[in-house]
Amino acid sequence: MHYLKPLLLIIIIPLLAISCNGPVANNNTSTIKVGVMLVLSGDFVKYGESAKNAIEIAAQSFRDTHPNSTVELIYEDTKADPKTAVSAYQKLVNVDHVQAIIGPMLQIETAAITPLIQKDNMPVFSIAPVPIENRSTTSNPLVVWPDPTAEAGQMAEFIR
Repeated sequence: MHYLKPLLLIIIIPLLAISCNGPVANNNTSTIKVGVMLVLSGDFVKYGESAKNAIEIAAQSFRDTHPNSTVELIYEDTKADPKTAVSAYQKLVNVDHVQAIIGPMLQIETAAITPLIQKDNMPVFSIAPVPIENRSTTSNPLVVWPDPTAEAGQMAEFIR
């Protein structure tokens, strides 16, 4: 549960960004559509479910403090597969017409959708542990996880 606060921020930051800009800010009541790409089946399901629970808590917190906004979360299972992640991304953007995306969870999924993100200019808040040298040179997708290489070095230093 020590990672709950960062995950709560992952959903609240995009919701605040969306609610302060564009058509949402001009309406008395509005719906914010956020796509969520998580691993919801297979070997990593427990991590996806934990992230989903944190996102639900954060969305409820946002709803409680923004009563004139409705948050609609649309979940897609990436199955820890880059091709499935691409399909999930395309559905969220082209069919569901989301305003932002949270996820995906894995580096290989993030790498697979990065060209689409940049082409579509879709705000994506990735929770994938992507090393600095593998991150996009742009701020989109925004990777909100620390560099795992640096984390490993800090853990090794701590153990010494």
